[in-house]
Amino acid sequence: MTTVLCSRWKLGLLLLASCGRVNFDPRNDGAPGGSDSDGTTGDLGCWPAWKSGSPTVSAPRPIDQLNTPQYEGDPYLAADGQTFYLLRATTTFDIFVTRREERGMPFDPPALDTALTSTADDGRVSLSGDGLLAAISKRQPTNYDIWLADRVVPTDPFSNPSQALVATLITPDAQHDPELSRDGNRLYYATGPTVMNRVMVAERPDRSAPFGMPVPVANLLTAATTADATLSPDELVIVYSATITTEPFDLYFATRTAITEPFGPSQPVPSVNLPAIDDGDAALSPDGCELFFSTSRTGQRDIYIADVQ
Repeated sequence: MTTVLCSRWKLGLLLLASCGRVNFDPRNDGAPGGSDSDGTTGDLGCWPAWKSGSPTVSAPRPIDQLNTPQYEGDPYLAADGQTFYLLRATTTFDIFVTRREERGMPFDPPALDTALTSTADDGRVSLSGDGLLAAISKRQPTNYDIWLADRVVPTDPFSNPSQALVATLITPDAQHDPELSRDGNRLYYATGPTVMNRVMVAERPDRSAPFGMPVPVANLLTAATTADATLSPDELVIVYSATITTEPFDLYFATRTAITEPFGPSQPVPSVNLPAIDDGDAALSPDGCELFFSTSRTGQRDIYIADVQ
């Protein structure tokens, strides 16, 4: 949701005094879309709770080791459950990356991702399940667009981002908030004028092919601006942010029975949204048991986490 929210935090940005410049790489969790032992399939982990329509969500709490007096947003947890990307304001909006050893352990201090960060404003990062493909939102030169970068093995840095395979997505409007499917062949994102973004999806037959023409994700809140989509590995659960007119963004979720079917009715994510507060930039853990998001509830944009059962 960079184009919608980041503009509210542009004024008064300070240069961070010190930031490491290294690359982190996600651990391979197996073939894209495959079953894992950590609950990433649709019937394991906390996905049944989401699909029942009644997940139990804890009170959100800030992730102190990730937050600074600057803007932090656009969190993304890779399929390994350890590698974590976020957006941080320095002189521009830049991509940072960190790791944790396992759930419940603190994240390492975030470091600037030199392979994915540009000299202009950057946005959300999303990876395929094997960690070999990245989708990034970047402002080059004046508008946010989606870019792709790849690598041969997860320990390599990503290649220079390219738009060769996403040309069908590019319009005069901004494209942001990318969310790749586990196999890297479906790309969800938000586009449209700032006051009326829509979550879209584009598909392709394989990773060597360009993405086809995008279509709206059916049956999300139709009267609202929608953005920040994050999905379960089987793409049957979606969490996204939405706002009607000029109200602050809140987080909603919906489910469906098949990728080819529209989502059912949306409902607010329990225990997360606050009145008159922007809550957005959702990111689900691979097993659905953690919900990361950004919020302005402290007066600045910070990253929070809520546990799901």
